[in-house]
Amino acid sequence: IKDECGNTVTPAPKMKVSGSDQTAPVVTAPNDTTLYRDSNCEADTTPASTGIATAYDKCDANPTISYINVDITPEDACEGTLIIKRRWTAVDACDNQADTVDQIITVKDTIRPTFTKPIDTTVYRDSDCNFDASPEITGMITDVWDNCSTKLDTNYTDEDVTERYNTCEGHMVIERTWTVTDNCGNISLPQAQIIVVRDSIRPTFTAPKDTTIYKDENCEYDITAENVGDVLDEADNCTTVLEATYRDSIITPEDACEGLLVIQRTWSLMDDCENKAEDQIQIITIEDTLAPTFTVPEDITLCRDENGDIVVTTDLTGEVTDAADNCTAEPTVEWNDIKTEGTDAEDIVITREWTVTDDCGNMTSAEQHIIVRPSILTDGNFDMACKDTTIVLPYNTDRKKLSLPAPDTANHMTGMEVVLTNDYPADSMFTVGTTTITWIATDECGHSISCSFDVNVELPPCDSTVIDGYTYPAVRVGLQCWLGENLRNTVYADGSEVANWKDYNNDATNADIYGKLYSWYSAVKLAEGDDSSEPELSTVPQPRNSNGKAAPTDATPGSQFVQGLCPEGWAVPTSGDFMQLFATAGTIDQIKDSNTGWLPGYEGTEPNSGFNSRGAGYYDNAVDRFMNLLGETYYWTSDPASNSNKGTCVGINYHCADGLFQEQNKDRGQSVRCIRVY
Repeated sequence: IKDECGNTVTPAPKMKVSGSDQTAPVVTAPNDTTLYRDSNCEADTTPASTGIATAYDKCDANPTISYINVDITPEDACEGTLIIKRRWTAVDACDNQADTVDQIITVKDTIRPTFTKPIDTTVYRDSDCNFDASPEITGMITDVWDNCSTKLDTNYTDEDVTERYNTCEGHMVIERTWTVTDNCGNISLPQAQIIVVRDSIRPTFTAPKDTTIYKDENCEYDITAENVGDVLDEADNCTTVLEATYRDSIITPEDACEGLLVIQRTWSLMDDCENKAEDQIQIITIEDTLAPTFTVPEDITLCRDENGDIVVTTDLTGEVTDAADNCTAEPTVEWNDIKTEGTDAEDIVITREWTVTDDCGNMTSAEQHIIVRPSILTDGNFDMACKDTTIVLPYNTDRKKLSLPAPDTANHMTGMEVVLTNDYPADSMFTVGTTTITWIATDECGHSISCSFDVNVELPPCDSTVIDGYTYPAVRVGLQCWLGENLRNTVYADGSEVANWKDYNNDATNADIYGKLYSWYSAVKLAEGDDSSEPELSTVPQPRNSNGKAAPTDATPGSQFVQGLCPEGWAVPTSGDFMQLFATAGTIDQIKDSNTGWLPGYEGTEPNSGFNSRGAGYYDNAVDRFMNLLGETYYWTSDPASNSNKGTCVGINYHCADGLFQEQNKDRGQSVRCIRVY
């Protein structure tokens, strides 16, 4: 028997048995079975491994069993697979052949391939933080083996396992798992290759430039990066946040000045993976450029010594004070006389330059001027001459603080200040009479010369005056100068007509004795009945020197008064003027005329003040009646009254011991006396 592969089986010889047996044996095939290839890709497919068929024949107890193998492996079967159809048959001794039965024998390859993984390796990132971890770089598997397959499929998968490790921003860990699959789908055991991706590229940066800063007034300085400069252009291929650091060391030269400091700042930069850039150096120079401060001695004027020599030692001229510097504890103080001007007959002016220098050579300078002066007593340097003078006091004043006429002086040849003083106390008042004054000229060195003169103080004149063609006598009562009679004029000093006046009983002869009677309006020169206006005020003019007499300096000039009916230089008196009159005269009787004008027994007394008041009576306009001739008289004043239709007046009554200060209707006719004001 021959199978499809050419294998043959020769049946065993059969015994011939007489008779007729035509029944074929019955064959039972062994079970289908699966075999597995060994490491050499071999498998035992003999019946001893796969099983032997059995046969039954009714005549032949041992029919002959045979088989043929038919390869039925599919064309697309994997390389290690074999499928055999084993066809069994049996022949009995009578050559009766049994029907064939099939046994399927499957041979499989289940052995995994093997290989050697690439060794763990490290790759490095480039300048763009990229890397190449392809197998061509990191390594391929080796020693690939399979029992059957000649074509093997190699595979790998990558997993980022960086988080398993405590690593930096630029590092990465890849676990590459390799497998090999044979033609029959047998997959090798996986093997892991560790690929470490490292960042080994240094960061880059630009250090700040060398710089110079300056100490402040407290010798302090600021070397923070904000002030002296920070690094620029920090860059790294992988690290996103970079922070440069620095360390400082002092490299100030040993011979440097006290305020100088030199610092070497070493800048460093490291990325997250500890790749360190090359250190860079910045030199920071801290200088003291502030000059010291000081107070220069004040300019001073000195006198020559007793020998006429110029001595300008610092114990006389003064020394620098408050010398201070921001950094140098004790700055150097020096002085030098840089210029001298003048002669022995003049001021000698020495310009002294003071300098204060700190340890770093910063210097402040200032000049002091020292003047050395000759004495006022030097021949021809100074002359003075005093002249007697006469001073006329203001009216109503018997003493006055007045400016003293200074002596004639010749200027000091050097221009040295000469102070003129006198021996008359500054707050003293000149009184009527002669006072001797000594003037003293003192130079700055304390040398003095003097001269004396007499100051003759006189009361102002109290002379008669003319108004409206009539000459009025004048009388001095104490310090006051009064007209010696009541007014009788009918025109003012400017020639204008007086509006309202009366002669007592309209008898002009009474005016010759008692004067005329005027309304208050006429007395102060206001329009009759004008209660809306105030009397015009005149001003005492500033005094003028006359006939070599010195003018007074205070009190009267500039004061104001009401001239009214009075001549120029005279005024309608105030109530205060009458009060002073009464106080000076002593009693009312001493201001009355002692010969006439009063009721018998009520005349004035002697000695008389000279005021010579007479009982002129008054005119009562309300009843058109003249009253009390010889019994009383009233004098208008320029003072305002509490009531707008009344004026103030002073009354003298025949039986009253005091003056009567009253307010009367302004249209009442009364007497007017004038007092001298200038």
